[in-house]
Amino acid sequence: MCVSDGSADYDPEEVAAQLGVKRYKCNDCGNSFQGIGKNVVCPSCRSKNVVTK
Repeated sequence: MCVSDGSADYDPEEVAAQLGVKRYKCNDCGNSFQGIGKNVVCPSCRSKNVVTK
């Protein structure tokens, strides 16, 4: 039988690292954000001119 008190037994930063989530910065608008995948686009200005931090 499984019992849970609703608390999370994981570190969100560790999960993000395992999933391949990276930090990016947009060279056009300066926005910093997290992303995953090959064709990352800035969520603020939709630019593809982004670099990993």
